Amino acid sequence: MGKILDKWWQKLLAALLSAMGLSACLVEQPDMYGMGPNYAEISGTVTSDEDADGDGENDPIPGIEAKVLDAEGNELSCDVTRKDGRFFLDTNKMGSEVTLTFTDIDGEENGLFKSKSEKITLDTIITERNVTLEPENGDEEVK
Repeated sequence: MGKILDKWWQKLLAALLSAMGLSACLVEQPDMYGMGPNYAEISGTVTSDEDADGDGENDPIPGIEAKVLDAEGNELSCDVTRKDGRFFLDTNKMGSEVTLTFTDIDGEENGLFKSKSEKITLDTIITERNVTLEPENGDEEVK
């Protein structure tokens, strides 16, 4: 009798677990893997139009500090542009409005440039943002 009860219990348990597993597969859920939904990346290139002709042939600027600030002005992420002018920032403020700031911090080494800031809404996980800075005091020479 005990063996018959054990087999019956095992079959019942197997049937219940199978039904539960199958029902979990039938519920449509969004694919979620990798970074959490609040994480966002911002990258881009900071350039200057060397000859100020607006032709789109812009030179990359290294040594520019790029920051992401929240609505209260708190710094969320910071990077300095590389030789190719690229910057990479990340934040956990997906879906929020943030401010990007770009400040020349290397002095005259790569030319002097005016600071720039802009507000954006992080509505995608990866945001590409290219920025053109104006020369400071008419200095149009970029080395």
